[in-house]
Amino acid sequence: MEQSLVHTFQFSRLILIVSDFGEETVAGLKPLSSKHNFMIFEDRKFVDISNTVQKQYNGGVLQISEWAHLVNVSIHARMASLKP
Repeated sequence: MEQSLVHTFQFSRLILIVSDFGEETVAGLKPLSSKHNFMIFEDRKFVDISNTVQKQYNGGVLQISEWAHLVNVSIHARMASLKP
């Protein structure tokens, strides 16, 4: 995967479909992002009340805020959903 990332600006992944996602995945992907200067985009399409969106983004097993540079949020979400 590293060779294909050298020329990639953004690595987009719906992490829920990665069967072996875990701390090792994040530990491997974050340094590659820095080394090859690309952003990690998690294609989540957050659309819920702001409290739930924040819990999904900052907590849970995925800890998206720890590794994703970008996520997408539905226009139906309130402004509070966009706060870190």
